Amino acid sequence: MQNRYRRLLLATIVSLSGVAGIAEHALALTFTEFPTATDSRPSGITTGPDGALWFTEYGTGQIGRITTAGMITEFPVPTAIVENLVSITQGPDGALWFIENTANQIGRITTAGVITEFKIPRTGSFPQGITTGPDGALWFTENRANQIGRITTDGVITEFKIPTVNSGPAGITTGPDGALWFIENSANQIGRITTAGVITEFRIPSNSFPGSITTGPDGALWFTESSTNQIGRITTAGVITEFPTPTILSHPAGITTGPDGALWFTEFSVDKIGRLSLPALQVSPSTNIAASGPQGGPFSPVSFNYQLSSTSDSLNFVISGIPSWLNANFTSGVASTTPVTVTFYLMNLGSFVPGTYTATITFTNTSTGIGNTTRTAALTVTPSVSSQIANLIALIGSFNLPNGIVNSLDAKLEAALATFNAMKTNSIGTACNQLGAFFNEVAAQSGNKVTDTQANQLISAGNQIKVALGCL
Repeated sequence: MQNRYRRLLLATIVSLSGVAGIAEHALALTFTEFPTATDSRPSGITTGPDGALWFTEYGTGQIGRITTAGMITEFPVPTAIVENLVSITQGPDGALWFIENTANQIGRITTAGVITEFKIPRTGSFPQGITTGPDGALWFTENRANQIGRITTDGVITEFKIPTVNSGPAGITTGPDGALWFIENSANQIGRITTAGVITEFRIPSNSFPGSITTGPDGALWFTESSTNQIGRITTAGVITEFPTPTILSHPAGITTGPDGALWFTEFSVDKIGRLSLPALQVSPSTNIAASGPQGGPFSPVSFNYQLSSTSDSLNFVISGIPSWLNANFTSGVASTTPVTVTFYLMNLGSFVPGTYTATITFTNTSTGIGNTTRTAALTVTPSVSSQIANLIALIGSFNLPNGIVNSLDAKLEAALATFNAMKTNSIGTACNQLGAFFNEVAAQSGNKVTDTQANQLISAGNQIKVALGCL
């Protein structure tokens, strides 16, 4: 018989910070907690195939299900032993698989609540954690046997000995690097095992008695620290950061990444489910950088603005990949829910020859890695105004027009160039007006001494010069 009830939200938007031991802005995180049944002592937790979170109740011998809105349902396990259910994971078959460590069994529950139990042949192994591996098998820890086990859905078991004696393997998960990561709670370590059985171990700074581990939405591993009342984070390179939970002596146990992108964890001693939101970087607008102009200038536009913000709390960011022809007013900092503006300016353009230059600018969330994004920067350098006018004069000469028309058109172009080169006040406007006189004469001669095709060629080339001059 399943139990269905809703728990009232006791605490929301509790912001705490963690420091990784380097000089930078501390990462702020938001915790939310949902109470479970009295003395349920929730332990393992995982995301189910139905979009809800599934967890074990160590104190009641039940499997719990909680929606992201806080609605909880409970399912009693046939082997009615309290202090038996620990870890739970989504299996490769679409069901949930869980550990019964006192009964030395592995259980399976469908999303409809149908439960099957399987006895582990090795007696006294005291299984603890379980996860679906990258190879489609289920991997589990054997706490008292000091081993990592692998079981296929057909029941074939393989075991791997852990190097550290009496390490107390507990939680286990598939990492973002394709290996399995597991807890060694007695040794106060995080272990990593490849599917070939190669094991590496990482020491946790505090004496934390870790319990469970999961891959976070940021590409790192997150784990619970029961005795220090913290949530820990370890990168695949082994860098560890720790964050205190809001309720003292809550003894966090299980942890998983939820369907909402947050981390969900159980608080064993206070009958709560915790939620930890991770800030994501937002960069707007979504448009790329594009500038153009003739060799030697002017170029347009001369600057570009982007707003950087965090979805919640605050985060650290860096900007990289900026090309030599751009400069930014800053390349790192702190983003919060209030946007900060970074401005990119064109610079050092004098040496660029005609062509298109591209670069990829990367905006990186160095706190959680969530929301990393890029923008393309493109600079188009066209031939200089003088070379374009020279080319247009050569084009006029190739048409074999009467000398009077050739001289008149050439004179107008040369006057525009001379004005532009003088760089006097309002010279651009004057040069544009002189170029306009060129267009007027071409239009007047079109269909007469100048064919329509020739006129179109001259106007097209002249329009490119207008762009290069910056004529409106």
